[in-house]
Amino acid sequence: MFVYYINVFNNQVDGKDMRNATHDDVVEALKNGGDCVTLVVKHLKTITPYLRQAAAVGKEETETHSNELESSSNKSPETSSNRSSSSMSETVVEEITIPLDMASLSQYKTGEDTLRDGFEVISKDGKVAVTLFSNQPEDLTVWYKAVKNNIIISARQMIRSLNSTLSEDEQIVFMNWVWERCYQRGQRQTWYRKMLAIKGSEILLFNRAPSSIRDWSRQEFAYSLIEIEHNVCKQDDLLDKRKHCFTIESTQKKKHYFGVDTHADLLDWTTKIVNSVRMTVERVKAKIYPGSWKGTRVKLHLDIEEGLKLYTSDDKTLLWSHKFSQLRGSSDNGITKLTLLLQPETGPVEEMVIDFANIREVMLALLSFYSAKLANIDPAFLKNL
Repeated sequence: MFVYYINVFNNQVDGKDMRNATHDDVVEALKNGGDCVTLVVKHLKTITPYLRQAAAVGKEETETHSNELESSSNKSPETSSNRSSSSMSETVVEEITIPLDMASLSQYKTGEDTLRDGFEVISKDGKVAVTLFSNQPEDLTVWYKAVKNNIIISARQMIRSLNSTLSEDEQIVFMNWVWERCYQRGQRQTWYRKMLAIKGSEILLFNRAPSSIRDWSRQEFAYSLIEIEHNVCKQDDLLDKRKHCFTIESTQKKKHYFGVDTHADLLDWTTKIVNSVRMTVERVKAKIYPGSWKGTRVKLHLDIEEGLKLYTSDDKTLLWSHKFSQLRGSSDNGITKLTLLLQPETGPVEEMVIDFANIREVMLALLSFYSAKLANIDPAFLKNL
């Protein structure tokens, strides 16, 4: 792991020599770098002691030592310029190249829930990582946004490239790095970098970024978007000091706890997931689940256009039909029974109790269809999430 101050970071951007460029020049080069930008940085031994102290005791002590270094340099005005120039060339110990193509950013310490005074850049393959600090928070913010923007551009470029070889039903909607909280006995690290992606009608998780079509079959999980439970963590739901977290739970009640850097990242994932569920429902149009009602084997049809319909399994006789707008409530006992409260066009609310072997799968699908229908009727629904 290497630690750098941003004011000594300006070496190369996408092959262009930035050693004599100003801070603004480098940021501008990042913003206009195109689809894929590569940064080249150099580690300077002359400032290493100060960087180590910065990592250990924080920004305040770093500034103190920086001032001491500047004061010391000013004591010898006749030689300080020459000595600085020669030391910069003689003490470069390593040049690090960091492709921003599908790299990741993190404001948290690796594997922990503690915020840094800077941010870490990790290459796509995880083999190169640098942590960037600055004495000026406003500069750090500008760098963070500029690097992040280039990573986003590279992700879009990769998605376009992969989608050109995929069918319409398998298109990649979104992919980005998240951090998953995983507890492993005997290990201090609890947060692990993962790639989360929305592809076709599924949401997938990878230990590394997929680069080819073959890599997409090597996922850690692949859940149907219609049959997941997605929740944004409120303050009382948070498990540690990471603030921006969300969960995804499967039909088998396997829960995954994810964290991202900012509220904007969290909102982005929430919007992408909700929109993708809606689009999947609209593409699938209907789902059928076998069950039992009043001792009769039945099939419950969820149809985005026609609502809820119950048919007999044998002769497909229609037993009842209701629009989603007539659904007043639903609940389950966590085992087999689904209770629907349905309001007919005339008369009181009716209670329908249906037994399903896969009750959770049915409940999650019902929620997905209902939410998709509501989003189509009320465009403000998604904005209020």
